[in-house]
Amino acid sequence: MTVFRIFVVVLLIPSYFSSYSQQFTYPEPSGGYANFTNVAASHMQYPQHAYDNDKDGPVYISFLLDENGKIFKFIEWESSHSSLTNEARRMIDIVSWKPGTINGVKDTSQVNFVFIFQLHAGGYSFDQKYFEHPERKLYSPHSYYSWRWVTYKEHSEKVPSFSDEAFKTQYLKAVDLIKNKDFKSAYAELKQLYPRDPKNHEVLFQLAVCANELGKSKAACRYINKAIENGNPVAVNFKDSFCTSPD
Repeated sequence: MTVFRIFVVVLLIPSYFSSYSQQFTYPEPSGGYANFTNVAASHMQYPQHAYDNDKDGPVYISFLLDENGKIFKFIEWESSHSSLTNEARRMIDIVSWKPGTINGVKDTSQVNFVFIFQLHAGGYSFDQKYFEHPERKLYSPHSYYSWRWVTYKEHSEKVPSFSDEAFKTQYLKAVDLIKNKDFKSAYAELKQLYPRDPKNHEVLFQLAVCANELGKSKAACRYINKAIENGNPVAVNFKDSFCTSPD
């Protein structure tokens, strides 16, 4: 069976940001990007039409939010297939949005997404400078950019190989707790598993996720680095956002 992967990268831009001394907040989905990650991981699908026609690649898409958080314009910049674009838009529409602010005042905001649909083995790529082109900056040319990985999903969603059934059962319990946003309980379960298999990259990655959500920045960075060292396929995409303070 062909395994597909979906990556989502979000680029957030306050609209009239022209001075690094200004105070601003990014636009965000209701519940924050952690919630968007859970929603996308649960609902995002590879479009059957694109799958049948062997279409994959990045979808570059932007949308504009008004001061009330209402999407009033979509801009579809580039896509290899219309069904991929439609799925990207569906994921954006599935949550409500909060506008960004400039100096405490709600403002019209531009949000850029890259949805990467990958059908075949091998690397994936996207142009990090794509939205820096002046024609794609719908507001200030001095807008501030911040890339972040939002989610990653595999079609097969295979359960990792564990040393015994009890270990596997406890790991899956922790994953369910994470899906329900009970990061404290999940963290406790995973901490029990860690000494039994300290090189299990899935446990290490989930520990990093929980630590990050609980504000344990040093632990999040430590676990994400260990997950990378032990071969977790997506951990490297979270390193910059998880390692925000020195070890």
